[in-house]
Amino acid sequence: MKIKVKIKHLGAALLSLIVLLPLTIFFIIPQIELYAGEKQLAAGNAAGKQKILQSLEGNVMSEQKWDIIRQRMIEDGGHGRFDVYVGPSSTQVSHYSEDARFSLEERLPYLKKYLEEGPADGYLVNAARQLSQYYQGKGKMEAADAVLVQGIERMEKSQQSWHQHELELERAELFIRQNDFTAARELLNELKIQAEKEQSDLKGNVAALEGEILIREERMEEAEKLIAGALEEIKAQMEKEKQEVSGDMEGEPVILSRLQSLQNQLGQALESGGTGLSGVKGRIVRSDGTPVSGAGVFLREEDSIHYSVGEEEPYQLLTDGNGQFEFTGVLPGSYQIYLGLTFGQIDGWAYPIPADPWIDLDGSTVERVEIVLHPLIELRSPVNQTEISADEVTFAWEEVEGAAYYELHLGVDVENGSISSPFKNRVKGTELTVPIEQLYDKTVGMTFEGDSWSTVDPVSILAFTNTENRFSWSVKAFDPEGEMITQSNGYRLDEKTLGNLPFFYLKEREMSAADQLFLNKKIPEAYKAYQESYEKNKDAHSLRMLSRLKGWEKEMKGSAASENYQKQWAEISTSPDDAFDMASYYAERRDWENYQHWYEKYLEREKVPSEYGAGYHAAVLMKQGKQEEAREAFQEAMELDAGNRFIGSWLALELHAGSSFNDAEALAERYPERWLGGERKNWASMIRKMAVEAEGDQDYRSELRRVIQLYLDGREKELEKWLDTTDKEQLKAFIQGVKEVR
Repeated sequence: MKIKVKIKHLGAALLSLIVLLPLTIFFIIPQIELYAGEKQLAAGNAAGKQKILQSLEGNVMSEQKWDIIRQRMIEDGGHGRFDVYVGPSSTQVSHYSEDARFSLEERLPYLKKYLEEGPADGYLVNAARQLSQYYQGKGKMEAADAVLVQGIERMEKSQQSWHQHELELERAELFIRQNDFTAARELLNELKIQAEKEQSDLKGNVAALEGEILIREERMEEAEKLIAGALEEIKAQMEKEKQEVSGDMEGEPVILSRLQSLQNQLGQALESGGTGLSGVKGRIVRSDGTPVSGAGVFLREEDSIHYSVGEEEPYQLLTDGNGQFEFTGVLPGSYQIYLGLTFGQIDGWAYPIPADPWIDLDGSTVERVEIVLHPLIELRSPVNQTEISADEVTFAWEEVEGAAYYELHLGVDVENGSISSPFKNRVKGTELTVPIEQLYDKTVGMTFEGDSWSTVDPVSILAFTNTENRFSWSVKAFDPEGEMITQSNGYRLDEKTLGNLPFFYLKEREMSAADQLFLNKKIPEAYKAYQESYEKNKDAHSLRMLSRLKGWEKEMKGSAASENYQKQWAEISTSPDDAFDMASYYAERRDWENYQHWYEKYLEREKVPSEYGAGYHAAVLMKQGKQEEAREAFQEAMELDAGNRFIGSWLALELHAGSSFNDAEALAERYPERWLGGERKNWASMIRKMAVEAEGDQDYRSELRRVIQLYLDGREKELEKWLDTTDKEQLKAFIQGVKEVR
């Protein structure tokens, strides 16, 4: 069969092909490549990078090109220019996706391109900032300034004043870091003129930087006055705006907390007589000697560590090519170092947090800090979802060079993550076999959805007795001085660093009917079933659960009948926590004989007391009138506890014994209370104020000893009456603080 095609039809087909071929080459294929690249990156496949880069250099549409740069090159390095922020008090992760990401070096050409040619918007500001920070890390200050000037000029042409001011403030900060106060003041004076026409945020930011200049010039009193005036003006403006909108305003400006923190630091420095400035310098390296360059280093003041690391951090910089960093012009105070790291920098490595993570600056010294990242510890067993049905568990891990002992932690999976706590401390060697009953007896705390027991998560209370749940474990290595070397927990992101997974199941026991009722949140029925089972069979698990549910019984019945169960359980439990709970129970009732019995049982099981246990015991000895023993115990507790939780109690002991205010202040300065959540107490400041209040009052010291004795004797009603009637405000504040020590 022959098919005839007319010439004109053939010509039309060829013409269509000629038209479609360029369209396919220049538009359709690039879109396919871009789509494929995005899919690969989303799956964590770095091969997708090349496709994205080809698209940026190829024939994608202009606006699409800017979108790619915004998403892949700028956003990935904005407040999120680091994947992980890790420090002594918290860790935060900026990027939770598994996307493969471009390195800073790969992003640089596109940051420059956006700065030169991209739309004048907030992304351009971010690009200019990242470029400036990069050049500062390289020590190229002129280049760092030039990119900010370029961004300012582009924003000026677009008439976007706020974005322009952001970069001008950034430039002023750069001048201040270089101690070029003349240039900084000129720029800030120009911004002050603009601030009169705009919102209070700009005024506050200008004031903060002017205060920073005065601080670096060691003109502390002037700085404090300037900051106080700025705060007063911002608060007045906020109140005015609040009245105008007829209701509560959402949140508060970031600059407000920055100014308040600055005011607090200045006030404390002036009160203690510290009017000089300090510095902190150091280096970040890996244990093999490789420097960690381009890492973020954040020197965070004590009042700010409970906030997430943010762009407004006053002391922040990048390590140079040798991993070195240096902060200058730092106010006296207590600080912690946080690191900002990419996944590539932290993958397979641990930042060993020091036993005492605080850097105390007195305004006259330069502190040196050496941060050494070590490889994560490899776990041997149990790992990879192992199911354990034997009556003992063997934990094993690789040896760490230089380790004197190890600390084992156990974790329980709960609905929104996991909770963990220490299990065994000062373990010698790299293997530990324990009876499974010790895991069953281990508690990790409780999680609640609300405020009452009706919202408790039963999984957290059943803990390691729950055969349906998954558990985890980790280990830390310590040197002979008690400093952590490394740990097993950390970021493992590729096949080389992934290692064994720290998960296991316990299948030795069977879940009881009462357990199932409890898992179904039928707490009254579960409690009754545990009670019946124990009365009938005297089984340990039912008694264990009755003890753990004592809080529910007290809340629901208004009584504590299960305290009898608690005591019976503490007698047979292997957990030191159960013995300590009984010790504290008797301490609250001032039954010192039973307290001592249970505290000794706690030490038998724990071997070395926890930092909290040691401090608590010192306070109990003080209340018993055992002055010398208490003093020694407080000293030991302070060595264990970097937070100095019980320093207020120790100060009460010394003042009651007749120590001078000067000696008590020196003790408070040596062991300052650290932030433990809630309001931190500045004990040294309290004592200085008491010393002033006591001037000319011959009866002050005798009254001080008398009211401390009321506290020691547990004469609550008399103490409360004194607190309600005294006119000695500083003494009252001290006694209230001592009462709140926990």
